[in-house]
Amino acid sequence: MTTLSFSQDGAFSAFDRTVLESLAAQIAVAYQRSLAYRNAVETSRRLEQMRSDLARKNAELDRAVELHEALLRIFSTGDGLMEQPRAVSELFHLKFRFENVLGVDYRSPEWTDGDETLCQSVEVAQAPVGHFHFRQSGDSGFQRALFGTLGAFVALDFVRDMSRMDVLNARKKAHFEALSTGLESEGRGTHFGFRLDRLHQIFVAPAPRTTDPTNTVLSLYKLESDLQQAMTTPNALIFHENEQVIMLVSASTTAALERNLNVISNVATGLSISIGASEIYDANEHHLNSQDLASQAAEALSRRGRAGLLRYREMGLELLLKGQTRQDVLAFAHNILGVLAQDPRHGVLRETLLRYVQEGKSVTRSAQALGIHPNTLYQRLQRIEAVTGRNIADVSDFTLLSLACQIHAEYLGETTSPESA
Repeated sequence: MTTLSFSQDGAFSAFDRTVLESLAAQIAVAYQRSLAYRNAVETSRRLEQMRSDLARKNAELDRAVELHEALLRIFSTGDGLMEQPRAVSELFHLKFRFENVLGVDYRSPEWTDGDETLCQSVEVAQAPVGHFHFRQSGDSGFQRALFGTLGAFVALDFVRDMSRMDVLNARKKAHFEALSTGLESEGRGTHFGFRLDRLHQIFVAPAPRTTDPTNTVLSLYKLESDLQQAMTTPNALIFHENEQVIMLVSASTTAALERNLNVISNVATGLSISIGASEIYDANEHHLNSQDLASQAAEALSRRGRAGLLRYREMGLELLLKGQTRQDVLAFAHNILGVLAQDPRHGVLRETLLRYVQEGKSVTRSAQALGIHPNTLYQRLQRIEAVTGRNIADVSDFTLLSLACQIHAEYLGETTSPESA
């Protein structure tokens, strides 16, 4: 507070100073009261905000409890992962899509793909086992809470279903072992929807490679589901062990099994997996041996790095390579072929040798298939002998060259094609 003195001597009297001090004290009191009022108003505002937040949280809690109870009723009385999402969609009037690793896919009525969606993952042991896809609308907080809680319920249901599936898988495996020992050799009993018929065939499909044991188990169940749906005959006993899916299929005719084999072959190619198949047989005591043969065929196809289906009888020279790694097999081929396999400039010579082997050493057919003159073929064969140090006329040398050339072509996916003139 600033004051001016207009007295003649230019000084404040004692009375003036007393009045000014009193005025300053009153202003200070007023200022303090103003601060107190302001603090009181702010405190009241904060208390009101706290009451509002508490009321909102209580409402959210009540809604969460109601949501939890509603979902609990659905999942305690539902009939599986198809009926439960449908009940949720109808109860809350929501449109969404649900999919899990076992191939279950639910879409609400009028759901359309293409637009931008939000995603809620369903996880078991930190591994994603499913996803909800939905579009944000209305109360986004409620939507997030709904799908978050829904994901937790689905995860618990998934764990429960997995436990049941593990028990069922163990029972199927035990039944297969019983069949292999001839305990039900008459084949009259039906177990797990399977009954032994007159003819049988076994398929073995290794699980896709993964470093996570949980994902391996999930991959096996997903693979079982895909193969079961693809089969042309429902009479199949499907289970898994040692990270492989084993399928025992029975039918009354060879034609039925051959049709089923062709379908499985197409599915294997589409899924980019390697499946081995045994031969068709009619004796129950051959179940275990046929499983071993199918497993060998699957291993051979996987060693080649190929997807599809391979029958045991079609393994060819792979029968000599059991127990060898892909690297070891290719190392053998490269050692025999030398620069013929290692130098891209010798690709024409390698192709010529492969065609010569495939045509049974026929000069005429080989030259015709390659689109070259027989004299040109002879010249190339001489160059092949020079770069490999092998004599094509020698039985041992030609056998080694033939094996190495076929391995190199089979494992690296090479084919022969006629040259343009």
